[in-house]
Amino acid sequence: MLTVTSQAKEALGQILDQRQHDSNTAIRIARANEGQGNLKFVLAEENSGDQVVSAEDGTKLLLVNNELSQTLDGLVLDYVDSGESKGFTVSQPAAGAGQA
Repeated sequence: MLTVTSQAKEALGQILDQRQHDSNTAIRIARANEGQGNLKFVLAEENSGDQVVSAEDGTKLLLVNNELSQTLDGLVLDYVDSGESKGFTVSQPAAGAGQA
């Protein structure tokens, strides 16, 4: 299962707040192009078998289909704002770090 940090959840929530969407819509992480490691984010509805990441209030934030969820298993989705650059990162968890 993909682990999503609290910073990433907050950023996903802010993105959804800026978009007009209904309660059945969340941000889907998907492959940008087949055979490449690039990922993209799109607004989509939940499909059967999706991994669903929700906010504390139950709002659906992120959807990951079963196949991609298996590929991303054990990785961490984070949101980084270093001042000069900001965005989402997918990486291996830091050694000794706990699950979020």
